[in-house]
Amino acid sequence: MADTIVPVPTPSGVPPELGIGGPRVRWFQEPIGGSGAEVFLVTEPGRPDRYLKCDPRVAERRLAAERDRMAWLKGRLPVPEVLGYAVTTAKEWLVSSAIPGLCACDPHLAMPRRDVVRIMAHELRCIHALPADGCPFVRRLADKLADDSAVAATRDAECQAEWSAFLARSRPPEDLVFVHGDYCEPNIMFEDGRLSGFIDLGYAGISDRYSDFCQAAYTLNRNGDAALIPFFFAEYGLAGFDQAKLEYYQTMEMFFG
Repeated sequence: MADTIVPVPTPSGVPPELGIGGPRVRWFQEPIGGSGAEVFLVTEPGRPDRYLKCDPRVAERRLAAERDRMAWLKGRLPVPEVLGYAVTTAKEWLVSSAIPGLCACDPHLAMPRRDVVRIMAHELRCIHALPADGCPFVRRLADKLADDSAVAATRDAECQAEWSAFLARSRPPEDLVFVHGDYCEPNIMFEDGRLSGFIDLGYAGISDRYSDFCQAAYTLNRNGDAALIPFFFAEYGLAGFDQAKLEYYQTMEMFFG
């Protein structure tokens, strides 16, 4: 159990149809990440650990998107199993199984950093090699630019001008594959020196592989491993790596981050 989670009382408003409750259930809350959703670890003697996510942005159905992607990926990748989903007037709720182990950036992960980064690169290559025929989840470059443009419209004039300047840049050609969608170290789990699974899959689907590349480079830099970024891409093994395209996606993906 990660040291960053803390015991808390039972969250209010948990829908009874999710089947979580009782005197022997213990609740632990994780720090709120960039998604804005609350995440709870649910433990109970005699039952596997579960995770509960709840999100107040009910209309956006972000957790429904994650539920659908995890269901589609079952048997294709090591991902959590969907155990329950509900919507109330105040929140959206998703229950899933726990992936064992520690995330790639956990300080208690007893692995050399080069080994972690090597496995991250090899596993991303495997994700991108998944047969995508029939995948219903598609988010192309034009979709991302449209989403960001809607956000820019709510910002101040300086931000809008900067975004307009970015839109005027030439768009790189797309290389569509199946992507994780948020390939950051907290979403990559390890146990006993091996990858044990992936979490936070709400943006998984068909997109450009560089959308995963920019997230991987960002997370390595943020966690103090900027020197290993070239090693990561060498281990991934892409011929003709395009640094300018990576910078384009980094600018776009992080513009409103």
